[in-house]
Amino acid sequence: MPLLYKKQDSELLYGIWKVTESNEELSSFLIHSHFDYTNNRQRIQEKLAVRVLLKTLLKDEERKIEYYLSGKPYFSDNKWHISISHTKGYVALALHPTSEIGLDIEQYNDRVRRVSSRFIRPDEESTVSKAIELEEIIPSRSNEIYAMLLHWSAKETIFKIMGEIDVDLLNNMRVYPFDLRQNGTFQAQELGSTEKQIFQIHYFLYPDFVFTYTVSST
Repeated sequence: MPLLYKKQDSELLYGIWKVTESNEELSSFLIHSHFDYTNNRQRIQEKLAVRVLLKTLLKDEERKIEYYLSGKPYFSDNKWHISISHTKGYVALALHPTSEIGLDIEQYNDRVRRVSSRFIRPDEESTVSKAIELEEIIPSRSNEIYAMLLHWSAKETIFKIMGEIDVDLLNNMRVYPFDLRQNGTFQAQELGSTEKQIFQIHYFLYPDFVFTYTVSST
């Protein structure tokens, strides 16, 4: 079973699953695996992989995931706060008993360059510029791509906590300057509310993807 990564950090529990199984193989791990099979197979595979990862993190306990209209997941009994993300070939999931959490996983892909102006502000460009000047952190991978992906991923992570249907990643969120490493933390802020909450973003670089998460302090 390809559980790529699992970590318990204080009360936070999260994991990353590399999806190599067929839908039928994923279904075999679950007692309850009923899905609308009119959906495309990739979407079904993602949902099944999330369910399998959740069961693995909870030591074989199966739980039903509910969704708000915004797409934000939750459990009806509020036993855990939950956040889910997926990218090509991987799913990620985090749980916390008392605090809102957000996480995001993004495939390494240079297409992010073409859309960077939609989510990277002028006051965030210095981090990307500094990353370009560094030696490659991951062999055969561009530091520039990683820095851009982390800006996108961090803002998606905050979006997961906020749970709003429409959030402006360019104007309503800001990532503060940081030095790119293989893993670390940096600060990001949502600017669209009166609270303007600051988040501590934890991040990891992998050859295939970047992974970020945060736990709300409020």
